[in-house]
Amino acid sequence: MHSSSVSSAVSTPPPPSHRGIYKKFRLSAKKRIQQANRESRDWKTVAVANDDVISSCWNFLNFEDIVEKKRGGNKPRILSEGNLTMMEKWIEDDPQTTLEEMKLRLEGQHNIIVSNATIHRALMGRVYTFKGCHYEPLQANCLQVKQARRDYVAELRRLKADDKIPIWIDETNFNLFTARTKGRSKRGTRVRSIRPAPQKGRNLHIIGAMSNDGFFYAKHARGSYNNLRTNDWLRGMLRYARSHFHGLKDIVVICDNAPCHSRVEQVFEEDEFLEARLLRLSPYSPQLNPIENLWSQVKSGVKTFLREGLAAFMGPPPVDPQMTLEEFRLQYLENCAERALAEIDPLRNDRFTNRVDWFYGLAQDLTDMPIGA
Repeated sequence: MHSSSVSSAVSTPPPPSHRGIYKKFRLSAKKRIQQANRESRDWKTVAVANDDVISSCWNFLNFEDIVEKKRGGNKPRILSEGNLTMMEKWIEDDPQTTLEEMKLRLEGQHNIIVSNATIHRALMGRVYTFKGCHYEPLQANCLQVKQARRDYVAELRRLKADDKIPIWIDETNFNLFTARTKGRSKRGTRVRSIRPAPQKGRNLHIIGAMSNDGFFYAKHARGSYNNLRTNDWLRGMLRYARSHFHGLKDIVVICDNAPCHSRVEQVFEEDEFLEARLLRLSPYSPQLNPIENLWSQVKSGVKTFLREGLAAFMGPPPVDPQMTLEEFRLQYLENCAERALAEIDPLRNDRFTNRVDWFYGLAQDLTDMPIGA
């Protein structure tokens, strides 16, 4: 009873007042009001006569001059086009320069005071984004390396003109620490996920070969490949290529200078494989090896399968209780790698080889070639 009487005594808040239509003062009326004030006349009477609100006149009453404000159009910018071009050059010279450093340079050298946020928005307008830094070897684009690239491309084109079949070989590896490094979350919060393993553990290596006309051969093994294991794999690959291409006389195997390839010449000196030929890839030139693009697809598939099966991957071994967690997870990783390799369509290998054609032109012109492009 008491509560009902209290609630009835509470007054209902009044409705919000309605804001009227904005009324703009005429420039001529403002000047008449200002002139009356300067001549010590009753400017309020002048304001009422001009149908103006007295309280609003205080905003312009003591201005030295009243001018009509520009409506629409571009507003003046603190950073001009010349300033933005100058900042672009700073970034090209040193990609790791910070917003704070650029702000201090603008203030110290050009007397321009801006905030870090203003610089950030200006750079975003020029399509400059903040991302991870990709480090390149110091000698990756020295003259000797660029000449080696040009020689490699010239020899490869000559062999293709003779109807030779290039087969590129390369290795990649995974470990129990393999996972996606990107994710999404609310702004201002971290992306958190469970690592598949507390440490890297043993590696799973895959070595493969591909051509641009439907040939693909790959094997995986635990641990790294040394020159002996690589040569054994190469013999198996060449036998498979002989069956696929009905001979080896047109086969050219292309490999880089990795340590496990240090003795592959010995295989081509054996009587069984004398018809095949070896061509060395130029140093610091992964862009010229199309199988690198294939490995990128395989790694993406492995990470997807690991993420989809994370609960099973992190749980106890379902079959053998005596199996160690490391062994179970290695077997699971091998299964994911086999699934990713099975999704490779050899008939579409030409899409990987077509991607490197652009780099052939750079190599032919002795142009610097960014690693990882």
